Amino acid sequence: MNKRNSISKIFTAAVTTGVVFSAGATYADITTGLVLDWSMNQSTGTTVVNSAPGGSSADNGTVNNASDTAWVPGAPGGGYALQLNTTGGAAYSGYVSTAGSSDVALATYTLSCWMNLDFVPSSSNSQNPGLFNSRFNGGHTDIQIENGKSSTAGYSPGVHADIGSSSGYITTGADAAYQFYPDKWYLITYAVQTGSVDIYINGVSVETYATTSTAPLLENGGFNVGNGAGSGQQVCLPAAIANFTIYNRVLSSSDVAQLYNSAIPEPTSLALVVAAGAGLLLRRHRRCARF
Repeated sequence: MNKRNSISKIFTAAVTTGVVFSAGATYADITTGLVLDWSMNQSTGTTVVNSAPGGSSADNGTVNNASDTAWVPGAPGGGYALQLNTTGGAAYSGYVSTAGSSDVALATYTLSCWMNLDFVPSSSNSQNPGLFNSRFNGGHTDIQIENGKSSTAGYSPGVHADIGSSSGYITTGADAAYQFYPDKWYLITYAVQTGSVDIYINGVSVETYATTSTAPLLENGGFNVGNGAGSGQQVCLPAAIANFTIYNRVLSSSDVAQLYNSAIPEPTSLALVVAAGAGLLLRRHRRCARF
């Protein structure tokens, strides 16, 4: 088993003073257009259930090389995550695949996934590990975690994406520089439409690219999550993943921020306690740590 005994160490219970919660608070829309939702809360088995309201079971995922995976608690927002690398070394092989359905044959979409790296891949790796990939199923879309490998000019740590279909690419450089660290959760979000590709990390816009056309996310086949890179090589991701979602629309910046913030749960209970020796009233609020 790798060094992460439990991902829940990233989340802590916090005791806060004077916290006020507004009963009339409003939130952005993170439900409309949700067609695929791998919340991964089943905590067992090799089927990742699509729990999107009205979503197709054809979009369920299958855990590949399950002996190199494990269900672990402490995912963002609670529940479970799928640990893809239980060997703790370079021989990682676990990932999730799906044949997909027409629900995700989308030219306008938002794709989002939480990721917690076991280690940052070495810059000496010949290929970057894949967070998402349709290349091995007839498509041309992939999202990679960059490692700043010196063999390719212009690459730096962060994310890299090629966006396309079976007929070709609309862009091969939807990239964003970002320094990732192990044992931290990151929400990677790509919003694609005619005219633009928007990249968000942890709910914040990091890059926007102009495009002149669109290409479907899924056309001739399915896709993999936690596996895949360019140049025809399949490179698995040494990480835990959780809450992989696809929307049939482009989420607004406020929607994406809410998608991130929704993983920090509202308090399940508030209790008054007396601070020993001080006589102070404190509010006890369970929450996730921000990353």
